[in-house]
Amino acid sequence: DQPAGVADAAASRRLAAAGVELLRPARNAEKPRAGQRFFKPLRQVIESTNTLTAQLDDFGRSFGDWIGAGPLQIASWADALDRLRRLDAPAVVIDELPYLIDTSPDLPSLLQRHIDSGEGPPLVVAGSPVSTMAALVTPRAALYGRAAAVVVPGPFAGADLAELWETDDPAVALWIDAALGGLPGYRPL
Repeated sequence: DQPAGVADAAASRRLAAAGVELLRPARNAEKPRAGQRFFKPLRQVIESTNTLTAQLDDFGRSFGDWIGAGPLQIASWADALDRLRRLDAPAVVIDELPYLIDTSPDLPSLLQRHIDSGEGPPLVVAGSPVSTMAALVTPRAALYGRAAAVVVPGPFAGADLAELWETDDPAVALWIDAALGGLPGYRPL
């Protein structure tokens, strides 16, 4: 059973009034719920991107689509960074860096070489585990002295969260934020 107040009837009504439907897998005794077919494939996609091959395929697909070339075959992170070096863009953001490093421990050294070359757009690297990100710029780390800034954003709360999700009800905003996992992929800036 769930703790009191988690997806209770009142919260579900407020979410429904805001146009949000909470998707979750059906429990054993329940009939299949809306969106049920999305859960198993979603878990498989998340698991499959935790390999170097899947990450490079994702990068090649995203990068190729962005430059209008269609999916690209990327052989390694060195190849990926070489392609980024040739871009004329104001900046390039590499998100979820700690997960990339999990499958490619040499990536910080490759980033170091890329930054030291002085070629290509500036890089913005991001990731949720603050301890991992902070360790990348310590005195013995590959990116030491190469960070223009280390930014640790604070959480949105209360009225700020409600404004972010464009609702007058902070409780609904909290549910939306919790359900979607936060800002980056779901709310255009």
